[in-house]
Amino acid sequence: MPVQKICPRCKSDFLCQHENISQCACSKISINEKEMEFIKKQYKDCLCVKCLQELKLMQT
Repeated sequence: MPVQKICPRCKSDFLCQHENISQCACSKISINEKEMEFIKKQYKDCLCVKCLQELKLMQT
């Protein structure tokens, strides 16, 4: 069941489907180990897709 969350980075609301990750929007973004470590150090919860995309671009 999707969970309504607030992105800790941009404060927008989004639906998180961490219990069914293949259906979650974030599963469409490829995040490598280095990017994941950066995100984990900076944020304590899931990020919205827009922020994940922005962070991915910043890391390349």
